[in-house]
Parts: sequence; structure tokens; C-alpha cells
Amino acid sequence: GPVLDIGCGHGLVSNLLALTGPERQVLGIDLDARKIEAARRTLGDRTNVRFEVGDAVEMSWAVDAGHFIAE
Repeated sequence: GPVLDIGCGHGLVSNLLALTGPERQVLGIDLDARKIEAARRTLGDRTNVRFEVGDAVEMSWAVDAGHFIAE
């Protein structure tokens, strides 16, 4: 199923989860825009992981077709 990595930082764990389970959809979020920008630079051509700046406490979440979406 989908994985939400709250406080993903530079994306190490998110990337590991995406690489070891290509069928997974991984969303990493972090408050620090600089860390998210660094994480995004690691994506290459992988489409099963994405990174967003956000505060998990203030966001409401839903799952649609195996992907997390902020409502």
C-alpha cells in the first residue's frame, strides 16, 4: 500500500522504501523546503516516490488509487 514518510528530511528512508518496493507509492513530507529540494534531486526517473513541503499536523490526508493526497 501507499507509504507516508512524515519528517522525511533528505529522503533517505523514502527512497529506500521506493527502491526496495517498486510497487509502493511513497510520499515524503517535511517542513524544511531545503531538505525537500535536496530529496527531489535524488529522484532520477523513479515515479513511485515524491516529496512535498508540508506540516502533517495541519494537513488532512486521503488515499486515492494507492496515492496519498492532501485534502
